[in-house]
Amino acid sequence: MKKTLIFLFLFSISAHAFEFAQDKWSTDDKGVHMFGSYALTHVLDSYFTTKQSLAITIGSGILWEVKDCAFPCKQFGYWGGDNFSYKDLAYDVAGAIGYTCVKNATIKIKAAKSKKKDPLRVKAVQLPEFVPNE
Repeated sequence: MKKTLIFLFLFSISAHAFEFAQDKWSTDDKGVHMFGSYALTHVLDSYFTTKQSLAITIGSGILWEVKDCAFPCKQFGYWGGDNFSYKDLAYDVAGAIGYTCVKNATIKIKAAKSKKKDPLRVKAVQLPEFVPNE
């Protein structure tokens, strides 16, 4: 927790040095960010805990946006970027949290199904023995 707070503090101090991208909320790029974060969180979830997967995915999104700011596409081509986009970062976070919500919902549905009893299955009942009248 301390590391996260320190990082956010340093990030907020250095944010004035960033140039923010002038992009829109609805571009083709945003879908790639959301799906990429969803997929990355899904893959990481098989190796790490859910919290660690979220942290790694969101951290990767932050680093990618810092890279976009530090390396302009005019100089670096494909590997460069168009400045820091908090909108891209919002889609990264949405994709990572979206996977976590889907995973938790799936777990709850499976748990609910396993607790339900099959209505077609009838318990075997011990019937009393029939003793004919003599």
